[in-house]
Amino acid sequence: MSVTVLVTGAGGFVGSAVVRALDAEPRVSTRLLAHRRPVAADRPGDVVTADLADASSLRGRLDGADVIIHAASEVGSDPARCERVNVLGTRNLVEEAERAGVRHLVHVSTAAVYGLGPHRGLPEGSPPAPVSPASRSRHEAERLTAAAGAVILRPFFVYGEGDRWYVPGLLRLLTTRPGTWFDGGRAQHSVVAVDDLAAMAVAAAVRPEPFAGGVPFHVCEPQPVSVRAVTAVLAGMFGLTVPRLSLPWRLARPALRNRPGYRRAELLAEDHVYAAPRIWEAARVDPGAAFLDRLPALAPWYGRFLGEGGRT
Repeated sequence: MSVTVLVTGAGGFVGSAVVRALDAEPRVSTRLLAHRRPVAADRPGDVVTADLADASSLRGRLDGADVIIHAASEVGSDPARCERVNVLGTRNLVEEAERAGVRHLVHVSTAAVYGLGPHRGLPEGSPPAPVSPASRSRHEAERLTAAAGAVILRPFFVYGEGDRWYVPGLLRLLTTRPGTWFDGGRAQHSVVAVDDLAAMAVAAAVRPEPFAGGVPFHVCEPQPVSVRAVTAVLAGMFGLTVPRLSLPWRLARPALRNRPGYRRAELLAEDHVYAAPRIWEAARVDPGAAFLDRLPALAPWYGRFLGEGGRT
């Protein structure tokens, strides 16, 4: 039996990877919902445009869909925009899905809802404590989709083609003079490839039974990576020099706390590791090669970032 899957944010970093993963699924037809970011013309499926924050623009767009993968989000720092896209937009989507008779919803959220670290093997079901406009509004979006019975996925750092945040942030560390570690770069991170995250979302959409239970799933590779290990690989890839200086984070933190960029510094200085005991088995996805082994193959994408002068 054919299943129609609608993807929100289909032109974004995660959404476009979800579309690629859906291409490989037999008996699945896709409907791609985009707003500002265009969807590539060669993508299969029915491309529709709508503004999630405008309920009238959604009317009828979900008719005939069986499943929604909600991958649209606002990750900026503007509280009003975060509220509009992440909360109002998700509320409108859930209400229109109910009206259209959509059977199932998968919500790609974020482990950033747990707030500031350090997080060392944080278990699933831990209480959220969001601190930024983006994470607070995305947590509220989770409340809305959870009430509709959604499967909620919480990745943290996502890498791969289209990443303009995680690896670019580490490249900035390497290209800043003088580069400086916090605590020698010992911080550990949970990461996941965008294509693996997309495969999880598609599995939860088309084979939902193993995802039952209501507790959000952490989505990350089985083993975390250290900031130092990642930057060492990046330095070798691009002929850069690893930082020679190191500051104790406990001393640097008070001086940086009220300065722009503190959140980014905190993310790179403290552990953000999340236990993910269920996702790989539920999705029937093989973790495959680890991040550090995959990273050299992504040199063309991240090299483009360097060529742009390190702009995110």
